[in-house]
Amino acid sequence: MTSAAARWRLAPLLAALGLTALACGGTGSNADRKKAAANATQTRPDFIDPGSMLTYSCDADQPSQGIVTRVLEDWETTAGTGWYTNNDKCENCQPAMDKINAALPDTPTQALIDAGLIDAGAVDAGLAELAACKPACLPSQIPSYFDKPVPAEAIPPPVNHKEPGRCGSKYAFHVIAGPFSKWGGQLGHTFGTPICATSEADCPVDSAPIPGGPYDGIAFWARVVPGSGSSLRIQVGESHTDVKYPETGDAGPPCVDNVGIENPNNTTDGCDSFGSFVTLNSDWQFFALPFEEMRQAGWGKRAPFFDIQHISNITFFYAQGVWDIWIDDISFYKRSAQ
Repeated sequence: MTSAAARWRLAPLLAALGLTALACGGTGSNADRKKAAANATQTRPDFIDPGSMLTYSCDADQPSQGIVTRVLEDWETTAGTGWYTNNDKCENCQPAMDKINAALPDTPTQALIDAGLIDAGAVDAGLAELAACKPACLPSQIPSYFDKPVPAEAIPPPVNHKEPGRCGSKYAFHVIAGPFSKWGGQLGHTFGTPICATSEADCPVDSAPIPGGPYDGIAFWARVVPGSGSSLRIQVGESHTDVKYPETGDAGPPCVDNVGIENPNNTTDGCDSFGSFVTLNSDWQFFALPFEEMRQAGWGKRAPFFDIQHISNITFFYAQGVWDIWIDDISFYKRSAQ
C-alpha cells in the first residue's frame, strides 16, 4: 500500500505534472526566459545579436528556383509539437523522467494513489534523480530542456528594417546553450511510424509515405549569432541506424543504442546515423541537403545502404562549445522539373 506520507508527497506532484506529464510549456520572449533562469548566466555566455541582413532571396526554397518543399515544421504556431531538445548536461534527466512516467498511469488520480496502485517508491526514486540532474541542466540552455512542446521565438526584424520576421515567417526555433564539453546538444524529432521519402507507389507497407514524393533530402533556414559555434550536423535515422526500427534480412543484428557505448570508435555495433554538416553565419541562409550526399560519421556500425523508405528521426546536432542558433522551416525537398 502507498503510505500516508507517500500520498502526501504524490498529491502535489500530480498537480505539478498536470496529472499526466513531467513537462511544462510556454513560449515567451528570450528576455522572459533569461529572467526565469537567473542563474543561467553563471555558466552560459550572454550573446549580443546584431541581427541578420535581409536574405539574399526569399524565393530560395520556392518552385521558381527549382525547389519544392513539404514543410515538416515551420514553428508558426509558436511551438514545435513532437520536437525535443537535449544536451550533455541534461542527458541524465531523461532516465529520471522515464522512471517517473513508468510508475505513473496515463491519467494518475488521487483515487489510484489511495488504492495503492501507484508505486510511490519508484516515483520518489525518479524525483530524487531528477533533482540531482536539474542544477546542471537548467542553466545549460534557453528554452529549458523541460519546456514541452519546444517553444518558438519571434524572429527579430532584419538590420535597418522595422518589420519583424524573415520572408513572411514570423517564428523560428531559437536556442542559447552551453558551454558543452562532451557531445553537445540537439534538436530532434522522432516519427511514431517510420516515413518513406520515395514515391508513394514504391513505399513499403510498414512505413508512411510523405505525400508528393519522391523527395531528395532535408531543407531548412538557419543562422547563428556572432560568438556562437557555427557548424551543425543534420542527421537522419533509419532502419540500419535506429535500434527501434531494425532492418531485417542481410543487415545483421540491430545496431546498439549510443548511450553507454564504452568505445565510440568501435565500428561493429553503434547506431551511427547518416548526415551532413553545414556552416552557418549571422545571416539567414537556406540549406538543401541531398540524401545521396549524407554519410555516416564513421564511429558506429556500417550500414549496407541509406534506407530512405524507413526514416525514423531527424536531428540537428550542435557539438562542444557555446551556441546561439536559429532554425526555421524544416522541410523535405525535391527538385522540380526545369
